[in-house]
Amino acid sequence: MKKFVLKIGLFIFVLNLALPLGAQSSTTDVNQGFDMTGFPQWTKDLRRAEIIAFGSLPFTLLFSKTVMDTYRSSVNGWDRRYAPWPLTAAGAVGLTQEEYFMTLGFAVGGSIIIALVDHIIIRNRRNRQEQELQSIPGTAPIIIRTPIGSGYTEEDAISDGAIFDGAITE
Repeated sequence: MKKFVLKIGLFIFVLNLALPLGAQSSTTDVNQGFDMTGFPQWTKDLRRAEIIAFGSLPFTLLFSKTVMDTYRSSVNGWDRRYAPWPLTAAGAVGLTQEEYFMTLGFAVGGSIIIALVDHIIIRNRRNRQEQELQSIPGTAPIIIRTPIGSGYTEEDAISDGAIFDGAITE
């Protein structure tokens, strides 16, 4: 048994030495990060909702467990055996399987509701910003006028995106 454990330990040690060397020989930059520019907006929104739902799950689970324990305690006449978590006494009565799944369902439902509310808020902000951008006056072309002899030519103005109006003459 000692030889087996020694062989496994040696294998893990060699594997740890080999993997970083293989990762360094790669031609891609590891610190570059993940580029999401090629994805459609709905996939970015779905990813954000997933992150928010899973991120809020521990908090909604804690909240729903506290609410369920408080409800059980109030239904049973505030008996110490059914007290919520911080006040739990020795010999406390645990949750039944039905109550446990109900608590878990409330927590998952709460997380999904939080993700949906976040999605609605972000979508409204995005729509409001698009409306503000569309309502900005100034869609007229940019006209640049420079004094004669400044060295700024018609080609420079066109390459800068301006429309030549004949003011630049040499």
